[in-house]
Amino acid sequence: MKNTQRHVVDGLDRWAVAHEMALSGYSKAATALHTGFHPEECRCIFGRLKRQGYLLGQQGRLRGSLMIVRNRERKIQISLLMLIYCTLGGQRVYESIQLSDLGKAFLQYRKMQKTYSMHHWDDLDINDAWSLARELRDGEAFIKTCRSCDLPNFTSLHQYTSVDCPFCLPYTE
Repeated sequence: MKNTQRHVVDGLDRWAVAHEMALSGYSKAATALHTGFHPEECRCIFGRLKRQGYLLGQQGRLRGSLMIVRNRERKIQISLLMLIYCTLGGQRVYESIQLSDLGKAFLQYRKMQKTYSMHHWDDLDINDAWSLARELRDGEAFIKTCRSCDLPNFTSLHQYTSVDCPFCLPYTE
């Protein structure tokens, strides 16, 4: 496993990033891990924002690939989300979590959900996206290109499903 940067911001920037993450729906746990704040400090930041009248986005829990990548359909959706993220963030996504690019990728993913509403989309939230980005940064997940169909897809060392390529599987059975 490569040596990774645990948090990417220092000083006053940490406060700004923590506020932005709270307003964007990240969980206190993701905010603490990303900024290096103690979880209790994040609880205080989130509480202060609420008292000031800010509407905080949905704050789900942190899950890893074991709970997120459960089947072929979910792996397709996650691959689409993470391919957008990797395209926006480039090589930087392997060095640190790029919050801006992750947010943009997640918004684009949500637009795809609305555009293709006849397909069943599982509910991934921004915390799931952050967890997957963390695995990518830590070298526990990667984008690989299938040898059969030549399409890239997201694969994690921790995923529950044994599906290798979610795109060509129906054609090889």
